[in-house]
Amino acid sequence: MAIQKLADSMAFASGASLWLMPSAKDSVWARRVDWYLNFMAGRAAQHHPPVVDPEFVKLLDEEELKPPSIIHDRKSPLLIASGHRLPAEQAVQIEYNGDFSQWVASARKVWIDLGKPSARIFLPQGVDGSALAAGWPDHETATMTVVASQ
Repeated sequence: MAIQKLADSMAFASGASLWLMPSAKDSVWARRVDWYLNFMAGRAAQHHPPVVDPEFVKLLDEEELKPPSIIHDRKSPLLIASGHRLPAEQAVQIEYNGDFSQWVASARKVWIDLGKPSARIFLPQGVDGSALAAGWPDHETATMTVVASQ
């Protein structure tokens, strides 16, 4: 199935189990979705990983133990289980840095990693989506709808 463009009035209608969108700073739609998700994405963006106390690290060094490594990458996509709040099972926010082809590649990777479910793609602001098909070579076999930026 080819990529179908969805009217704004149908953006929150059922029909896709995965919603892919840029972060809230790059999309009006993402801010609206975050509202329905009880601001889970906004709270996750404010989260700071714990810092290991230097005294604890020193104690571990004395005992020749390796201190724990806490990895937190703010650029990683944020997956939210949204089945009870939206007509989609999963919502994913992907950081948009101005490079649409890179954003599409990240969105496609998430889609593949999640088993190629039916998807709704909310585009970043200022992007018309004409390059979406070029960055998504298997779009003809996928079930997906696109919501243009506002």
